[in-house]
Amino acid sequence: MTSQPTADEQAAASRDAVSRAIQAFAVAERSRNFHFLARNSHHRVNEEDLSVYRTAPKDIPTSTKRGNVNPGRLFGSLWYTFHQARWGITDNVALRYWFDAHQALLKTVLDARLDIKLHYIEVLDLDDTKCWMPLCDWMRKKYEWHDDRDWKQRGGSKLQLENQITWWSLNGKHFSFLDLPAELRNTIYPMILEPGIGNPEPQVQYVNRQIHNEAMWIRALSTKSLCLSSRFTKLNDGSIQNLPRMLSLKRLRLQLSAACYFELIGLNPQRGAPFAELEQASERIIPLKQLPELEQLDLSFIEITHPDAQCPWGGISAGHSCQKTWIDWFFTFALEHLFGKHVCVIMSGCVPDSVRAKWEPILKDAQYGHIRDMAASRAAIRRTREIDLPIKCLCTVPCSLRRAC
Repeated sequence: MTSQPTADEQAAASRDAVSRAIQAFAVAERSRNFHFLARNSHHRVNEEDLSVYRTAPKDIPTSTKRGNVNPGRLFGSLWYTFHQARWGITDNVALRYWFDAHQALLKTVLDARLDIKLHYIEVLDLDDTKCWMPLCDWMRKKYEWHDDRDWKQRGGSKLQLENQITWWSLNGKHFSFLDLPAELRNTIYPMILEPGIGNPEPQVQYVNRQIHNEAMWIRALSTKSLCLSSRFTKLNDGSIQNLPRMLSLKRLRLQLSAACYFELIGLNPQRGAPFAELEQASERIIPLKQLPELEQLDLSFIEITHPDAQCPWGGISAGHSCQKTWIDWFFTFALEHLFGKHVCVIMSGCVPDSVRAKWEPILKDAQYGHIRDMAASRAAIRRTREIDLPIKCLCTVPCSLRRAC
């Protein structure tokens, strides 16, 4: 007594030249397209996770009814089953040759052991468009996987990177990076490096000496933004122009203490002279104004409790000036120095709302050449008595409780 064939044996028996051609396409596509069948493990990139075989006759009426298809549209077509064993997902679809001249020979050609050209075959898209479409396009639409949310749930970018490394190592297309021409390597470096010079050094520089030298040079050439903090002590001595490729900077962010900001515009308060000016005060900010590609200058203000915080009048008396008032005074003195061309000056960090409301419109006007006269306001500030410095805080919310936004 013979045993009944299993489902896998029945599927194997129902495979023909078309099934084999489709499965060969799936394996090849998976080796060149990371997203194809990406929901499955990339450790199985060279295995046949997708089985294709002729649909059992008893299942065809059910599939036709499910797709709500007019039987006349199926003339000359044959049904095939696409089965993903890992997920237990099965799709029964109708296939046909796309050119009418071969419709009469369709059954003979598909059943023969010939070299099947998949680009001649169409599939009826039952789940979506209800139209005939190229089989290869349908397979990419059906089996490419781009679920970022699921990636995050399963391990995030680290898991995705591990899968990409596995896929790359198994698809037979890996190569030595240093075997690439220098022009291609220089194109790749900006894609793997951090965008700003002020950020921590990337791990790529530890790969080997040649890659380190090439990557750091490209990093200097390609950076368009830079963040400088109060710890960059040579901001005002002209050395800023000696940083790598400063001439290419488009965005510059300063995150300085109050003392450094006032020094930047030439003010160096001292006991007995609370608004003393440095020699050649007007030239202190010139290095910033001479960056030809600069489009945006971001002035970021740290809270007075920040470790780098330093009051301009700290040498006169202990404590730190009111955040709201010293920022207002800074812009009053700095406005005429900040603009020499169409540079967008913005403020960020710990800035009280009232300061934003006052100065953002003024800065916007100044960007287009309409700089307000602050001479009277500067004179009024200079009349402040030394005994009243540092500036006392009278804010509703004490400055010591303010945090950067």
